[in-house]
Amino acid sequence: MHENQCPSDVHKLNYLVNSLEGQAYKALEGLKIREENYGMAIQLLKERFGKTQHIISAHMQSLLTLQSFQNDKLSNIRSIYDTIMVYVRGLESLGFLLRNTAVY
Repeated sequence: MHENQCPSDVHKLNYLVNSLEGQAYKALEGLKIREENYGMAIQLLKERFGKTQHIISAHMQSLLTLQSFQNDKLSNIRSIYDTIMVYVRGLESLGFLLRNTAVY
């Protein structure tokens, strides 16, 4: 949405605010939906949450501290796989990991 030039900044800001939750939503709470506030909202979010190295470190720490499962039930294996993939996709989106790279 941010890269799309068609919608106005008001529409982009409205979409952004309605897509956020938790701390990201709170960071923009009280910001009026106005054309001139879209750039400010993006800047606020980048300053608060755009610390790439910190995010990479948090993903890596989460991977390193994953709890092992107690048995080999398929549901447990799927759950841990899904959790790992969340972190892998996060690292890929930050440019830290490349798909199709062998890991040994």
